[in-house]
Amino acid sequence: MANSGETRVAVFMDFENIKRAVDEYFVNERVDIKRILDAIRLAADGRITIKRAYADWGVFRDYRSDLLDNSTEPVQAFSLTYKGKNGTDIRLAIDVMDVVLRQEDITHVALASGDSDFTPLVTKLREYGRTVIGVGVRSNTSTYLAKACDIFLYYDDMRAADGEGLPERAIPSTPSDPVRLLATALASMGNRTVFGSALKSQMRKTDPMFDEVQLGHNSFLEFLRANENIVDVHKPAIGDISVAPKGMLGDGRVLDANATGVSNYRHPGYTPYVPSGGIPYQAPPPLPEAPLTTAGHYEAYLREEKFRYVPCADRHEIMGVAYEIFMEAIKNGEEISLKEGKDRTHQWFEENKPAVPWDSVNSTMYHMFYTWCFFFDRRDEGDGRQLWDRPTSLQQDIRSPEELISKVERGIVRKLWERERDELEADALNDWLYDSDPVKIDYINDLIKSVSQNALTSGYATHGAYNR
Repeated sequence: MANSGETRVAVFMDFENIKRAVDEYFVNERVDIKRILDAIRLAADGRITIKRAYADWGVFRDYRSDLLDNSTEPVQAFSLTYKGKNGTDIRLAIDVMDVVLRQEDITHVALASGDSDFTPLVTKLREYGRTVIGVGVRSNTSTYLAKACDIFLYYDDMRAADGEGLPERAIPSTPSDPVRLLATALASMGNRTVFGSALKSQMRKTDPMFDEVQLGHNSFLEFLRANENIVDVHKPAIGDISVAPKGMLGDGRVLDANATGVSNYRHPGYTPYVPSGGIPYQAPPPLPEAPLTTAGHYEAYLREEKFRYVPCADRHEIMGVAYEIFMEAIKNGEEISLKEGKDRTHQWFEENKPAVPWDSVNSTMYHMFYTWCFFFDRRDEGDGRQLWDRPTSLQQDIRSPEELISKVERGIVRKLWERERDELEADALNDWLYDSDPVKIDYINDLIKSVSQNALTSGYATHGAYNR
């Protein structure tokens, strides 16, 4: 590589990644492109010769003047799928390597993104002798990416050239003490027996930087067992783990979080955990018994029918990913089983959106199964294979992710209608399906009406439809 002694920098911004992180982690903060460029210029102690920002700029039109003021080229990156998967990442990576291979005078490459998918790109750039400067929001940056770079700058710590102060933070910039975080999360949930997936979700709501792997544990269960001085843990043979403050599972008994009365049970010797050296907190007093609401009644029945609640946004995205996985298998002439499809869906979220809990993916796949969304090849039934190990595809009436979502929701409403045999309450159902989104109430009413009328006038699909 030719070296004239001058430091020349090429800057590539994954703008959508930075914008999403800034929106989530700061209060009323607009992405400050100048702040980023000034910090890179100072770190490299050189001249920036290439400045490119990648995004679907039809969405971010209000940043036009910011780009012009900073002589930054907006590169349009259209979404390749309905999820936007790889629309920006692949285009950016190709352009980076094109610049590096064609322009030997580029000594430094600055990459503004916290996405771990760019880690192999950073490694390759360093193999080519380039110095790599990374930029990202601390709470949304992959540790692996930050460690791979020669220099990593956190947006959180950048001051503008005019001395303007740091952005106002919506969440802490450093991880909370994990033991205190665990105890606080349990206290916020009423110091009762809860499912492990719900507890982890609550911990990440309090501190999105929580990551048991970064703490040296292979799993959340392993993290909990390392802290059994303050919690009781029960891992059933099948299903989610149960977690409670120390002493609440009591006397060595094996209790299930679904068991009647478990949520209100307190062992006589139970005292809330107080972190040493920290500020003691008081566990909330036991809540008075309240009659089960209609929404709670629906949730309890659906859980009996193996439909566990999953937040609407996560549930829809999981079904969208699963749809693409099964459609891709058909396109490639590949036969996959339900188990393989579920494993690939899990893998996609582990690699692309690890904040979505494993249990949410698992539960959503069960939603699809119990609403008759799959078509199983039952030929050669004498081979002893279980249903989930047989070649599987989506039913022929599912031609889009939206149709898959609709089929699942209709199936769930049908389950409730068969149980109630009465008019369903739209508000209560909206609570389970759409997290009480008021915009969806008319849709829920129409859904209830359509399903109930169809149930009264015709039969319903049975598992016999799976046979080929």
